Amino acid sequence: MAIAVAALSLASPSVMAIGREDRIECRLPDGAKIILRSRYDFSLVPLPLVHASRESDRRDWDAEYHGMDGGPVDIPISVFYYGKQAVDAALACAHFGLRNGVALGPMTFRYSTGKWASREKFPRGELDVTWVYVVPNELPAHLRQKMDEAGIKDAAPKFGFIVPMGGRLVYEQPLHKTHEGFAHTRIFDAVFQSFSDDQGTTWSSPVVTTDALIFELGKTWLQQSFVARPVSLNGVKIPPQ
Repeated sequence: MAIAVAALSLASPSVMAIGREDRIECRLPDGAKIILRSRYDFSLVPLPLVHASRESDRRDWDAEYHGMDGGPVDIPISVFYYGKQAVDAALACAHFGLRNGVALGPMTFRYSTGKWASREKFPRGELDVTWVYVVPNELPAHLRQKMDEAGIKDAAPKFGFIVPMGGRLVYEQPLHKTHEGFAHTRIFDAVFQSFSDDQGTTWSSPVVTTDALIFELGKTWLQQSFVARPVSLNGVKIPPQ
């Protein structure tokens, strides 16, 4: 019997595993819900190393929108899996929001028809800035100069909102004057901003500005008044942050 147990313990976790998922319920300011699911494999047998996790093949959070007018509707994005503590749930939920009555996700938004905007034609290479503080980095010279002149050291990672305003689309990605600390603890000091007058087919040259139309400067990511808040994690209620 002991030999059999030892053999099972040495077996590949993927062979002796079942599929499971973690689930976060987020709430938007209008009462609509965002349901996030992260799937993973769970080993049915203890692993040889004492501190080894029995979880493997962890996926990012997939998102569903449950509006006041029905649902669910898949949102065409996934959110990076940070973990499953309360602060991790808060950060995952904060990838979604509600501005001017429009539900938002990273680089997508919900049309009045209920459909979510496709991200396929969004020019991430031009409008999603990363590694601002790394020299040399991937930023073109003119953007590097804009960031330096504004004292910008970092950007919210792979995150920005698009909001319809006055017949055009407004895009903003939050920027920081520091790259120290965790993403959710940094204040938004400026935004990387661009506009589209043809429903996202083309976009204006982005600017670094403190004239933000979407984000609330001087506040952190989790302090933004319009982002979704976590309600529960795997059925366990999360107290207000």
